[in-house]
Amino acid sequence: MPKHARVGMVAGEASGDLLASSLIAALKGKRPDIEFAGIGGPRMAAEGFESHFPMEKLSVRGYAEALRHYREIMAIRKNLASGMLRDRPDLFIGVDSSDFNLGLERKLKDAGVPAIHYVSPAVWAWRRPAASATTAGRTSSRSTAPLRTSPGAASPIRPRPSCRRR
Repeated sequence: MPKHARVGMVAGEASGDLLASSLIAALKGKRPDIEFAGIGGPRMAAEGFESHFPMEKLSVRGYAEALRHYREIMAIRKNLASGMLRDRPDLFIGVDSSDFNLGLERKLKDAGVPAIHYVSPAVWAWRRPAASATTAGRTSSRSTAPLRTSPGAASPIRPRPSCRRR
């Protein structure tokens, strides 16, 4: 009997919850035995997702609010990473929320867990546009987007040789 596939996932805000719930439904349509767990919202839960922390804890806006909640958010990321490294999902999907997910993706990828960043950071939206592909290349096995709005949005990440981790 084949083992159930387990997918770790994090969506940190309502738009990510919506996108992730559609992705969960589509993947379960292909393979109903997939289990999903991590951090998500009510739409993901309606698809059978098991959330270990409230999604609202990650939904902060602006520098002042982020600084007020920084320790709590970092503790959540540390606890989630520890649990995922212990339980070893077959795949991790970070849905948007780059500030939270990219560090988690890198930790999991470095430990051998394939990591996908769903909804790639758009070059125009990042604080340092040149960092977008470089950071994604270091942290994720693959980066995707629901719409092809960014060049190479659904392609494997191939960082320049100078960007590769040594």
